[in-house]
Amino acid sequence: MKTIRTTILTLSAIGIAMSLSSAALAGSNCDKLYHVGPYFGASAKTGKGAVNELFGSKHDNPKYEAPGELDSCDGSEGCPFGTIGEALARANKEQACSVWVLVDAGSYNESLSITMTTRITGAFGGGTVLLGNLTNSGPNTLKVERLTLQDSAAPAAIRVDHPSAGTILTDVTINRAAVAGIWQTGGWLRASSLRVSSTRSLPSAPLQQGAAIHIEGAAQARLSNVALVANEGNGLLAEGNSTRVHASAMTVRATRHNPNYADLETAVLAGYGFAGIMIHDEAELYGQNILVEDNDVLGVLVQDGANAHLRDIDVRRTTVVQKFGGSNIAVDSAGLELHDFTSSHATVGLVLVDAQFHAYDGVSHNNYFGVAFVQLTTGSYSDYKCAQNVTLQGNTERYSFWGFLPVPEICFDGLEACTPPPPVCHSVPWIP
Repeated sequence: MKTIRTTILTLSAIGIAMSLSSAALAGSNCDKLYHVGPYFGASAKTGKGAVNELFGSKHDNPKYEAPGELDSCDGSEGCPFGTIGEALARANKEQACSVWVLVDAGSYNESLSITMTTRITGAFGGGTVLLGNLTNSGPNTLKVERLTLQDSAAPAAIRVDHPSAGTILTDVTINRAAVAGIWQTGGWLRASSLRVSSTRSLPSAPLQQGAAIHIEGAAQARLSNVALVANEGNGLLAEGNSTRVHASAMTVRATRHNPNYADLETAVLAGYGFAGIMIHDEAELYGQNILVEDNDVLGVLVQDGANAHLRDIDVRRTTVVQKFGGSNIAVDSAGLELHDFTSSHATVGLVLVDAQFHAYDGVSHNNYFGVAFVQLTTGSYSDYKCAQNVTLQGNTERYSFWGFLPVPEICFDGLEACTPPPPVCHSVPWIP
């Protein structure tokens, strides 16, 4: 009885708080609150009788008008708009500072441009589906909650391009978007409880654009509880100087190479990569509690002056495609620091190409090669390699060496001859 009473009181308090919050927002001349339902408003596809038949007489609203009569509803809870676009248009018409759109369950076939601080909230329990895109090219903050974006056209389900733009995503699902799920250039991104799956590459899309999440242009991103599954091109792609991503509790699984580029050799020689996680061109990644598995070509790729700091990461079963790849973790002219890592069941566990590499407390096991060293130059990266408490177990061959140097510059546990002795690893500072 006490539990039931507590639950009732809690639900009552939530209802009162939501009512007060809604009233406060709706009562402001600058901030607007609108409701949207798929069977109401100017764009409704059914008449009043059909609405009552579906939902009962409580929806017999005297303010409801038949389809085709513009401005028939005001976006209130009793007479919601029929589309999200109608709500945004009304906010623009009324010169709102910001708008909060509460969207009932249903499918909405529309693409939306964000022109002010905007919050879009789907129905409790899910079922709110946008068959289109969200685009923000201004200094606006876009907050999206409890929404599924399905079959979005190119260039992305959510496209943000402004140095002062902000994006907040909570309980968002993106499925079968063309080219990218999320593509953010500049500004900042905060995403939690996010799933991006089955993005589709297009023949006309630049190779680097295919990704579940694409972060560039000095954007700052924080990702938590994120699943990137069965996407084409890359899972997570971060590139460009000053671009930084923090990721935790992230799974990247079954990333497929771009099928529109049949000749992977040409793409690889041109400097492109296909990877579950690709950090490129001086970008930075700080990641922890990450699973990367069953991806094509490369599991994790850090290249071209980028830096990645990864803790508690498991990378496994990366597959070979057209005789390329099959490497779980690869560093090419870039920096990588690993803590508490596992790399297993691939052709190569670790590939180090002119790399700045620090590793602690990890294992590369059950691969064909435990670690492959490739020394193409004698540049500065070649002087910063060390590993402490890192073991190679159950690999067909523990090492592969190729390049200008006669001996490896790095010493793993169990290597009989190590010249010179392994240096002391100096940890690169973790940036919170």
